[in-house]
Amino acid sequence: MECQNSNNQIAYPVFYDVDPSEVRKQHGQVGESLAKHTNKETGKWRKALTEAANLSGWDMRNTANGSSLVYVDMGSEATRCIRLKLTPDIVLEGLGNMKKLRCLIVVHRHEDKDRDDLVKIDEVGQYFPNSLQYLKWHYYPHWCLPKTFQANNLVELHMCDSRIKQLWVGGKVLKKLKSITLRSSKLRTLDLELTPNLVTLDLTCCFDLVELHVPVGCLKRLTYLSLYRCERLKSVSFIKDLESLENLSVGGLHLKVFQDIILCHPNSNLQVLDFGDNDIENLPSSIGNLHKLVDLSFNGCRKLKSLPESICSLQHLRVLDLSGCGIEEFPEGIGQLESLEILGLTNCLMNC
Repeated sequence: MECQNSNNQIAYPVFYDVDPSEVRKQHGQVGESLAKHTNKETGKWRKALTEAANLSGWDMRNTANGSSLVYVDMGSEATRCIRLKLTPDIVLEGLGNMKKLRCLIVVHRHEDKDRDDLVKIDEVGQYFPNSLQYLKWHYYPHWCLPKTFQANNLVELHMCDSRIKQLWVGGKVLKKLKSITLRSSKLRTLDLELTPNLVTLDLTCCFDLVELHVPVGCLKRLTYLSLYRCERLKSVSFIKDLESLENLSVGGLHLKVFQDIILCHPNSNLQVLDFGDNDIENLPSSIGNLHKLVDLSFNGCRKLKSLPESICSLQHLRVLDLSGCGIEEFPEGIGQLESLEILGLTNCLMNC
């Protein structure tokens, strides 16, 4: 309590198997325990306990299934960051009152259980303060973000395994948002014109995703994009216009023509490319223009029978994964890949 008073720090009390009112009034077992001490420090203890019991915190109570955490109040207006582990016994309250909250992280204690058992959260949890800069909530239970949440200060959003179908209702241009991670969510559509400064977009295994709205000229700063196994996505042709892209995963999309997606020009910044589990039969000779490539995967491209000789000019290539491909022979200049450290040939049809 002294640190909170003198150093402007924030304390969160946890009451284990004791009623907070007993601590505040020092009755019951708390009063009996204190009565056994007569030293000079007792007065300080009593004052500190009273102050602690008046703070928002957690009440640890015994239940039929053991100990569970019941959240009493989400904190004061001055709270900057909160990390919570949810159980079905927790009810979130007071988020909207925390006007200075910058960081909210919500995780689940037992992620292997059925999702319905993990997200019995009061509707008041639908309200986020507009001061939030970092929001991470796995298994988020609602289909969109709250209408009251302006998100004008949001920089990073992580909602893996969530029930999000669309991020928000209506057009909100979020100039500060730089990172979106919605792995394995229920996302169906996303308007990327609203996030002009996005740097990272991870939509891995969003099986319900059908549309990404990407007008020409937006996403100029995007360096990381994963659409791995977004099998229902109607079009990914916008990718060739992403000039800053460094890391790209388009595995499992059943793509048939490499050059329709990847613009192979000498100024490309692409360093990591996962093109695995697609239906391409050949590669353009222009792939040799991707001089910055370090990691290249065609894992599972069973229809791919050969590699162009130009691939041997990728002097920075360290990883080449041809596992599960139909490659019958290497190009003659394969030995020119002097930086190559890993060559994946597991289940490759090549006769070695």
